[in-house]
Amino acid sequence: EWLVKRLNNWLSSSEEKSSFSVHWLGSWVGIGPFILLLKTNFNIKSLDLYDIDKDSLDASSGVLNYWQNENLKIQFHNSDVNSVVYEKDSSTDLLLINTACEHIVETSWLERLPKGTKVLLQSTDMKHHEHINCPQDLEDFKKKYSDHIQINFTDSLFFKYPNFSFTRFMLTGIKN
Repeated sequence: EWLVKRLNNWLSSSEEKSSFSVHWLGSWVGIGPFILLLKTNFNIKSLDLYDIDKDSLDASSGVLNYWQNENLKIQFHNSDVNSVVYEKDSSTDLLLINTACEHIVETSWLERLPKGTKVLLQSTDMKHHEHINCPQDLEDFKKKYSDHIQINFTDSLFFKYPNFSFTRFMLTGIKN
């Protein structure tokens, strides 16, 4: 919900109401996109989910089935995000969401984005064997992407559980 609140504040505050082609890297078994579609107050024309994990994409398809039946164009791509070629439709703005930056060391997924694309990135400092690109803190997270994005917002959210704690980081901006 933290992600959706930020996007709603950012994208619906524009005087020009745009339609967005959303590209979501790392499908999160459809939960993130589900919350986005449920609570968004801006127009989404299409949603493309990319994940190297076929099982996660299959789960995402089940979770997002309702919107597929409501004529929202949703496509599921079982692919490495570093090989994605983004196609821009002149009638929509591109919005890239990557909630799994800690899983990806390379930045070719970001370098391939067209200039002017709206970007929301999230990562975490949570220790996990699949987390190969964890920022140390919010400043480190910003530094990793500031060459590619004109950053207009950053935030962090701390989670504390009985046996462990971690912080999630978020930034938004426009692709340079």
